[in-house]
Amino acid sequence: MKNRFFNKLTLLLALGFVLPVLFPAVLSPLYSQSAKRLTYAMIMKLDILPVSEKNYAGQECCFELKIPYTKADAVQSTIPDLPSGVSFVSLRRSEYSDEEFGTKIELWLNFSEPGTYKLRFMRIIINGNIYSIPFAPITISENPRDMLPQLVISFDNGKEFVQQKRSKNYTKPLFAAQEGENLHFTVYLQYAVQLVNFWWSVPKNSIFTEDERFAITQGNLRNSDFTEERIPVATFDWKPLVQGNAVLPDMHFVATSYNGTRVELSTPQAFITVLESENQEKKTDNPERLFSNVFSTATLKNETAEAPSISRSSLEKLAELRSKEKKSIPFGAVVKERRDYEESLGISGEDSEVSYVLFYFILACAVFSVLVLLICRLFKRVSGVILSSVFFLAFLALSFVTFVKIKTPCAIFAGGKIRAVPEEQGEIVEAIPSGKKVRIEEKAGSWCFIRYGSASGWTDESAVILIE
Repeated sequence: MKNRFFNKLTLLLALGFVLPVLFPAVLSPLYSQSAKRLTYAMIMKLDILPVSEKNYAGQECCFELKIPYTKADAVQSTIPDLPSGVSFVSLRRSEYSDEEFGTKIELWLNFSEPGTYKLRFMRIIINGNIYSIPFAPITISENPRDMLPQLVISFDNGKEFVQQKRSKNYTKPLFAAQEGENLHFTVYLQYAVQLVNFWWSVPKNSIFTEDERFAITQGNLRNSDFTEERIPVATFDWKPLVQGNAVLPDMHFVATSYNGTRVELSTPQAFITVLESENQEKKTDNPERLFSNVFSTATLKNETAEAPSISRSSLEKLAELRSKEKKSIPFGAVVKERRDYEESLGISGEDSEVSYVLFYFILACAVFSVLVLLICRLFKRVSGVILSSVFFLAFLALSFVTFVKIKTPCAIFAGGKIRAVPEEQGEIVEAIPSGKKVRIEEKAGSWCFIRYGSASGWTDESAVILIE
């Protein structure tokens, strides 16, 4: 009996020590969870978020709002005011419980057109109080089932264009090149699951070769999961041999879209401007001259330009260096880099760019002259007033001249002849070598009136590379 009594006493004493420690550990999470409540600061941070990262036009898009620490019977919601093209589908309210508990409101909407939408807000009643909860922006993409395949033609010089089934023809040249210049480009297919057929024909007055075909040309069906990636089809080399407008090579594609429709695509009536080659011999009346540069390796002289032919990428780099020079310190490393690069291209005697740093320095000198003028006037120093006034006017005039030079639009000329009127058949007035810095004085449609020294005339805008 004594043993039983002592055993029970020992157990009661143990429970007396353990329970005060054990109960808080067990009940604390439950107590803290139930003690939490929704505050006004929490409500102000709420947003109605799209559930999916990818949403398409014509399909139901779901938005979600989670209101923590609130029972569903304490929440009421209304249908938001929607703009044109956005329609309400359904609304659902339910309770959730994961790391916390609360009420979840799901809203389904339908967007008829692709684009980025910022809906205003939705009114929510929580415990009798009305709140306006904002929507997060949502981007609606075109429905893959409605999208037609498209071509993307990308040149190595950085120029590219997209050709869709319903695209219009181009009325302006894509860019300018010299006759005999080798143009390398890649054709891509987009929004397609299969390339059924593909063929091309050699364009007139040019040399055209196919370098490589890629896996999609084998006709195999790709993964049907939608992707916006560009699928390479083939790479080509194109060498126009005649001056004027050269139409893009004629290529045809039969592709299958995501909805199973077969679509025929072809290159549009886009064209480039082919300029006279700068290493070509003097013109003759013999039409065979047009192709002489293809079969001869002899050094040819230009009748008008003195500088050697310069590639488009080199001219673009030169324009970029001059843009950097505008923003750098006068006579600094950027200026030396630009001069060394011009020398490597065979260009010499070109003016330096007027720097923004120089302009602000001159402007600061003008402001400083005003301060000196005010101080001299305050202390009645007549000679100081006169001298500071002269300096102020000089710095002001110099800053004005510097500003005008900075803001005058200039460009790097691709080289070739300029005309008296903005027409392809206009009279040729002068020829300017490639790589020269020219001043743009006027624009008319796709034509620019440029000036280089005493020479001035009209040229197509594709022949000038703007100095930003």
